[in-house]
Amino acid sequence: MTEGDSDAAVGRRGFLGAVAGLAAAASAAVAVSAPQARAQAESAEEKRRARYRVTPHVEAFYRTARYE
Repeated sequence: MTEGDSDAAVGRRGFLGAVAGLAAAASAAVAVSAPQARAQAESAEEKRRARYRVTPHVEAFYRTARYE
């Protein structure tokens, strides 16, 4: 391997490191913006909608979780 090949390898490693860093930054930006987009897309009626329901599954949990 000549000295020219070594310089090319170092340049290639630097480029690949930069690409990996940019990919990580892009995925972090998407992960941060996704919940915000969902919150904005929710209408006023959806915000008032009841979300908690006492189903048989929930009642069974409450019954078995009592510490009396």
